[in-house]
Amino acid sequence: MNQKTSHSQRRLSKKGIVKSLLLGMLYLNYAHAGNELEDDSYFPAARMSFGSQANVRLFDEAANTTAHQKGMWSTSGNWPLYAIHMALLPNGNVITYGTDESGRGLGLAYDVWTPSQGFTDASHNTLDITTDTNVFCSAQQLLGNGSLLISGGDQRPNGINGAGIKSANVFNPNDNSMSLTGEMNQQRWYPTLTTMPNGDILVHGGRIDKETPTTLPELYSQTSGTWSQLHGADSPDVYSVKGWYYPRSFVNNKGNVVFIKGNDNGVYELDAYKTTANGQGGINHKINTGTGDFKFFYPTVSYASGKVLAFKEGKKVYSININNFSSKRLANIPSERIWSDATLLANGEVLISGGSSVRQDLDSAHFTAEVYNPENNTWRTTEAAQKARLYHSSAVLLPSGAVLVAGGGPPGPIYQLNAEMYYPDYLFDANGNWATRPTITSITTNASYDKNISVKYSGNRKIERITMVKLGSTTHSWNMGQIFREVNFKERQNNRLVIGSGQLTPQKMTPGYYMVFVIDADGVPSEAKIIKLS
Repeated sequence: MNQKTSHSQRRLSKKGIVKSLLLGMLYLNYAHAGNELEDDSYFPAARMSFGSQANVRLFDEAANTTAHQKGMWSTSGNWPLYAIHMALLPNGNVITYGTDESGRGLGLAYDVWTPSQGFTDASHNTLDITTDTNVFCSAQQLLGNGSLLISGGDQRPNGINGAGIKSANVFNPNDNSMSLTGEMNQQRWYPTLTTMPNGDILVHGGRIDKETPTTLPELYSQTSGTWSQLHGADSPDVYSVKGWYYPRSFVNNKGNVVFIKGNDNGVYELDAYKTTANGQGGINHKINTGTGDFKFFYPTVSYASGKVLAFKEGKKVYSININNFSSKRLANIPSERIWSDATLLANGEVLISGGSSVRQDLDSAHFTAEVYNPENNTWRTTEAAQKARLYHSSAVLLPSGAVLVAGGGPPGPIYQLNAEMYYPDYLFDANGNWATRPTITSITTNASYDKNISVKYSGNRKIERITMVKLGSTTHSWNMGQIFREVNFKERQNNRLVIGSGQLTPQKMTPGYYMVFVIDADGVPSEAKIIKLS
């Protein structure tokens, strides 16, 4: 069990770094049955408090006169490691990992950040990964009990550069501990995790070594903590070239996984539960999407039910319908943004932050961000940030409605041990001052698909929208956690709103944790409450 200490109390000493390296070199290929996941007392959902960080501002920042049009960036603050991986947790905290504290590509440490404490040393709890797993360039996805599944990583501590591993870890936000769960059947570096409608977790993509992609998808059972191979979906052609590199994957209304991949203009569908002559699972190529290929260094995001926003070179933007397998060319993004991050905002707009016009080129780095409005198919430019964010940066939407942006590091050309906050324009009134926001006073925190969700709020303005954003989990320009859905509701007496159960399905909104925002007539969102949908 890891001991909880603040970052101000602990940094990895040189001796600690050497110890971590030695432990990595002596890395044991643990075989672990994952039985702890069968015991509800190990990760008791009932003990987990769902997060809500009360103060949107990390500093006493005064709004500027253009904040209601362009948003506003905070002062930057120190970060204890390069935030290559970032995930919002159900308790409102944020976990980042990917390097040790010296900044090398050795994911042998992780940090838990408490947003309400701002960018202070006391807000960080930086710990060793005691399972001796290098989680550099792994995949992460929240489980139904609120813990974080981290699958795969790098064999580099074993002296092998560029090779994947079979290990899978589980981070428990109740006590900030890390433990091994069942080992995957295949080695994976750069894989993707996707939550299925029944709660299983699909892993696909990744590579075994520099020459060998991992071509066989697997399913993780949250009940047993073990993995099963989908032999019917074994696809060397699909996962060749850059097809293994974090496939951009989403669930459609049939409950299948639809994905795009690097250096390809196609859209693919994976049926994890199909029975074939070769075994369970199957993959089919569905459509091609115009000229040019999707690239592994652009983000992709599910911005509406059944619709995915995807990018190609030359500032091209496409909307892909993953239900009827059609695509539509949208308005070009104003700037070429290689290694940028796409973050769904509380109102359904999409923030594209960081990146550069030329790959890994600091001179062409973008300090401003772009915001896409799906309703009118337009882009607008934000205020400029203080820091450039290139390869190995990350971003997630917080319950406050602000966006945490951090990282950008190995192998350079710039190393960012810092973070910033972007405050979207919906947090400001027409005069550029901080807006008065509605407040959710109570909500159904443990929700089910077959029951209504009750929301009570306070505030003087009528609520016009309710939106739900699944908690983000991002790395390498790919947020494999977030989805955005706007839901219909009925208004009752005493500021009570009811979200009808009929529109909530596990295909449209896969099981897991969602931020719920109520938005008033001025377009100002409340701070979110986090609920569990299962």
